[in-house]
Amino acid sequence: MRSSLFLGLALAAFGSAIAAPPDCSSWTLDGYRLGMPGDELLAVRSVTMHVENQAQANEPGRFQGVLVLDVLNRLQKWDVRYDAAEGDELRADLEARIGEPASDVSGYRSGDETDTARQRRTIWWSTACDAAIIVYDNDSARGAPGRRVSATLARTSAFPPGLVQMKSLVD
Repeated sequence: MRSSLFLGLALAAFGSAIAAPPDCSSWTLDGYRLGMPGDELLAVRSVTMHVENQAQANEPGRFQGVLVLDVLNRLQKWDVRYDAAEGDELRADLEARIGEPASDVSGYRSGDETDTARQRRTIWWSTACDAAIIVYDNDSARGAPGRRVSATLARTSAFPPGLVQMKSLVD
């Protein structure tokens, strides 16, 4: 009787020590989430396969991007460039869904000799979900006029260590 009581208490303690898996459902960008199988990707929007494990998705007037799939045909990375410079709107949406970014830095990046761009890089990071979303705003100081906004959804394990802790844009 006592041994079954101890066993029951031990199992109850062990069960309460097991944490529920993290809710990673908000870690999406443009309807895509990491690990999404190919048939679900096609349910979001049609894509064009160009090479093995890569597809292109376009929404004219909104964005063009590249989906990178793993060998099991699951989403590993989504790189996108937006047509409209709506970086602040995108950041506000991500902050509402995910929370405060882990990093938000601005500075000047040098391109070639004729162009220097001001860049803002904002990173949302979840080690528990193995997911990161990085939003880039690039304002050209010289050269090509205009503003470009791009974003990446990828595994945190795909980025160099210390990326979030970087307080400047210097490589």
